[in-house]
Amino acid sequence: MLQKYDPVMAKHVQQSLRNATYLSNRIQNDLIVALHNVVQQKIVSSLNAKMVSIIADDTIHCEHHEQMSIVVRYFDNEKHSSVKHFVSVQRLLTVDAQSIFDQLNDILGILKIAWSSVMSACFDGASTMSGCTVGVQMKCKERNSEILYVHCYVHCLNLVLVDACTSSKQNCL
Repeated sequence: MLQKYDPVMAKHVQQSLRNATYLSNRIQNDLIVALHNVVQQKIVSSLNAKMVSIIADDTIHCEHHEQMSIVVRYFDNEKHSSVKHFVSVQRLLTVDAQSIFDQLNDILGILKIAWSSVMSACFDGASTMSGCTVGVQMKCKERNSEILYVHCYVHCLNLVLVDACTSSKQNCL
């Protein structure tokens, strides 16, 4: 399929020996893992000793299981701008605050991000995430009491849009 859209790939497939195309599932997966490792190392080196914000959101996968995406954001002094890195999508086997926090903590560990360098955490407004007594927000603050919780603006906008789209006489005028 790739050869249909990529002339370099088409040339490779046409000219390579049939037993040396390097297109098997195993080799493709190995290449993906290798690329992942290189990109992850670049991200880890760019995050070195910087203050970061974390953004985490859970969604339902098309196969009907929960997954959490994680983004890390920091300010780059050389570029004079904020930088965002999409760092992970994790399947959530359970959706309680402790399990979600454990997954988040594992990812931060892999990225060598200390909780002391996390300035803010952005989650949706669900009590599992935003709860100030038993939610993920509270568990983050147990690691760093200075973390600022931010309710995700996209979720706020979504709530406004859902409310605006509900059928009522006031919205129909």
